[in-house]
Amino acid sequence: MAVAGVPIAQTAASPAQGASNAGQGAGSLAAPSSPTGLTISQSGVAAAGVSMAQTAPSPAQGASIAVQGAGSPSAPPSSPTGPTNSQTSMATVGAPLGFYVPQPKDTLTATGLLLAFLIGFYTLIGRDRKSPYLTNRLFQILLFCVPAVILSLFAQMLEASQGWIELIAKGFGLLALICLIAALVLTLWRVYKIYMRFALFVDSAHPKHLSWYRFIKHFFRRGSDNKPWEWAGIPLSKDLRLEIKKIFGVDEASAEVSTELPTSAAISVARHGQANLVLAELATAFLQEKKPVQYMTASRHPLEFIKYLHDHIKSKTQIEWQEIQSKIVVADAYTRHFGYADSIYRQATSALKRDFGVQHVTAGESFAGLHTASSEAFNKIKGQAQKGKGREPMLVIYEDCYALADLESREQYRVFVRHVVPSERMWQAMFTVFIETAQEKSDWELLASYCDLTQVVGKVEKSK
Repeated sequence: MAVAGVPIAQTAASPAQGASNAGQGAGSLAAPSSPTGLTISQSGVAAAGVSMAQTAPSPAQGASIAVQGAGSPSAPPSSPTGPTNSQTSMATVGAPLGFYVPQPKDTLTATGLLLAFLIGFYTLIGRDRKSPYLTNRLFQILLFCVPAVILSLFAQMLEASQGWIELIAKGFGLLALICLIAALVLTLWRVYKIYMRFALFVDSAHPKHLSWYRFIKHFFRRGSDNKPWEWAGIPLSKDLRLEIKKIFGVDEASAEVSTELPTSAAISVARHGQANLVLAELATAFLQEKKPVQYMTASRHPLEFIKYLHDHIKSKTQIEWQEIQSKIVVADAYTRHFGYADSIYRQATSALKRDFGVQHVTAGESFAGLHTASSEAFNKIKGQAQKGKGREPMLVIYEDCYALADLESREQYRVFVRHVVPSERMWQAMFTVFIETAQEKSDWELLASYCDLTQVVGKVEKSK
């Protein structure tokens, strides 16, 4: 017969055993006797999970059973190596859904491993370059890891408790696990963004920048006879080239070969905003012919120059601002890097759109962010272009991008110049202007070596 899942081997009861059972039933917690005359005390039934073989007891055994039944029932034995109640309940929280929740100690171990990975990973990055943006993003991950550690410790401290304290311990364990999962997901996202910045020089997570995506895109374009709009650049007109040379003081008769068809210019100024006039003259020359202007600045909010340009066009030409405002796209590379939490810059951005009607792009952090913002501004111009026509010439201005060298590195600025100037020359139909303030001599010489036209206003600082 099996009682409470315990197999019991039965034998016939002797007459002495029957009398013993009768005495036991008078004052103990004995179970009813079976048809064969066999009885089992409560303490015997309570020993669940233990296989017993019962034989017919002797008269002395019967008396012992009676005495045992008269006392209090014995507590069920516990396995010295088995899990505690709270551990068992934590492990089986997700059992109805087909998964098990890790123990707090497992969460604590995994969090420690994640922190060790982050320290080694960011140390490797910081060895080669300044990386304040990456460090700032590390703080966000730590804001998930530290609570995960604290909650895991509290859950372990309370795991042996009973009642409502046990429920609190389970809640702490689940919250710690949620924080760890959030930290892992955020870490994966940050590593992916860092890869895009370092390997592809873009501050975007879009898969279109990945090599396999570009390979597939190029494969299908190769078999098409239709040139994409961005590849069909229209060269600058003769009148526009002459106006550019006039602004830079280039004599047509004595022009060098590199300035016959200028595609880029470098301007060095001693004081901030000193080149407003030359930039306004260049922008006006393009806007008079209804050609687009793209302006990026990393040393001030773009509203300052747009105000100056508005007043310059109003006083020097007969053009109505409403006719050309859609041709202007500005990229704000200042606010993300140096504006911090000042609310005035949000107000300035609103005024830029509301009062002047120009299109606006906010550049992301680092030189990769500037590169991506330039592409976004280019796509805004593309969205306004007429279908079936080539890409009109455009003016592209980069003002004080060297300012980011204080936050990243001079080497990254040099990489930026080496990429942007030749690339925009290859795209054709672009006149690229770099204007820099307080730039070290060696970096200015590099920039000037890449550009067709140069202009120096003031003294360039010597390299240290």
